[in-house]
Order: sequence, then C-alpha cells, then structure tokens
Amino acid sequence: MGLIRRYLPEHELEILSETRNQRMYRFSYLFGGKYFPLPPWSHQRDIGVFVRSMPVELAGMSYSAYHDLNFRPGYQLLLALVIYPYEGDERDREEEYDRPKKKKKDGKPLVEVLGGARIPLLDLVKRLIGDDLVWKIPVHGWTPSELRQLDKTKYKGVAHFADWACSETGCIILDTSYEDCQYIEGEGEPFFMWSERNVKVLTKEWPKAKEIRESIDRMVDWLELDPLRNFGELLTFIRSRKIDSKKKRPERNYDRMDYECPLDQVFEDEEEYCDETTAF
Repeated sequence: MGLIRRYLPEHELEILSETRNQRMYRFSYLFGGKYFPLPPWSHQRDIGVFVRSMPVELAGMSYSAYHDLNFRPGYQLLLALVIYPYEGDERDREEEYDRPKKKKKDGKPLVEVLGGARIPLLDLVKRLIGDDLVWKIPVHGWTPSELRQLDKTKYKGVAHFADWACSETGCIILDTSYEDCQYIEGEGEPFFMWSERNVKVLTKEWPKAKEIRESIDRMVDWLELDPLRNFGELLTFIRSRKIDSKKKRPERNYDRMDYECPLDQVFEDEEEYCDETTAF
C-alpha cells in the first residue's frame, strides 16, 4: 500500500475495496486525475513491475525514428521544414542510409544541393507535394528559434513541431525517447522510480506537454486534408515572413550525453527502493 498512501491517501479505502486485479486500474485512473495521466496500458502490467517502475510514456523524437521515417504524411511534411536535429552525431559516421538516385537541379547533383541525412526525407515529401514545392524548402531547413516566429499565428503548431523534433520543448516526455534511457541488464524497458521528484516534475510539465501535442496534432491533421494546397499555403506564409534560414549559424554538435533522460531511474536490483514501495 506504499504507493497509495504516498500519492493517494484520500482514496485508500476506495482503491482497496476493489478486487486485486482492479486496484491498479483504479489507482492509475485516480493518479492521472490528481497528477498526470499514466499510459493507458499501465494497469495491464504485472503488479510487481508496476510497483517497481512508474509507467511513463516517452514521446520524444529519436535518432532511429528520424531515419526510419515511419511517420504520418503530416509529420513528414513538417519534418521537412526543420533542420536535421542530429548534426554532428557520431552515429552518422557509423550508419549508411539508402540514398535516392542523384538528380540534377541547375546543373548540381541533388546530393550536393540538399546534403546529408535530409535527402531520404525530402525524397519522401516530394511524392506528397511534388518537386516545385520541395525546391522552395531551404537546403538545411529552419531552426526551432527561426520557426518560433510563427508562435502568434495560426501556424504555431509548426513552431511546436520544430521544438519537438529538436528536443527543445522543455518537457521531459516530449524531449526524451527510450533511446535516451538507461536499462537494467536483461530488461526490455527502462525502470522509472516512483520518486516524489519524478511525480512533481511530470505533473508540472503535463499541461504544457498536452498543449504542445494538441497543437502539433491540429497542424498535422490540417496538412493531411490537402497536402499540396495546405503545405503550399504554409510555405508561402513562412517565406513571406522573411524567416532567413540562409544566414551563417553555429554548427549544431549533437551530443547524446546532453539528452539523457533526467528522470530518476532504477539502474540495478535496488531492493531498498522496492521494499519502500510495496505492492497494493
């Protein structure tokens, strides 16, 4: 009953009145109303795992997700506007990704003009909106700070998306992926402590994270209604704001250490911690 008494003491009798199988469901529901929503699969966990590890759904961009490009069309379109988040990442020197065939633009090879890791992405986007619009996108895309100039417009979801893609939202669940966590040997998922610090920070960030996700979803839905027309409208608006993406900017040196998950995690069999949060 350690978790109940620590976080939901006012609901102790209500939760304990449920059958053993229903207690995790009731706890998760009430916890979400008071603090932040636990993932929908939380109550389906083994009770021992649930007690030992706080369920947290991380939704940050990851290196592998960026290169797999298994996104909805609206996400692909928005990602085409944003700089490559992993510039300078050592993994770029280790991996080889499929490149499209070289094509010419004003006598220059496509690889030379567009450069690096954005080529597969822009090749995908070209199938959605055609060559003409793709060539209006800056070679390296726009930075989050540049796209934040859209914050007070109906296109503010673009700015939120850029922050998300580059892990700059200021919200742990949106800036961190499971690739950024530590794992106990033999476990397939990271274990997050039911610590007061974890609960406090995630509760504080939840309203902002919810707003950002909803803003991005609205923009994605709108783009997917008519990709050619709506993306063309968006691109015209961005260019009309004279958001300059060509000026010299500092190199982005991505360091994985800077993006490690800041939540308290269980790194080994920490019996003392497990005893402290006993089962329901």
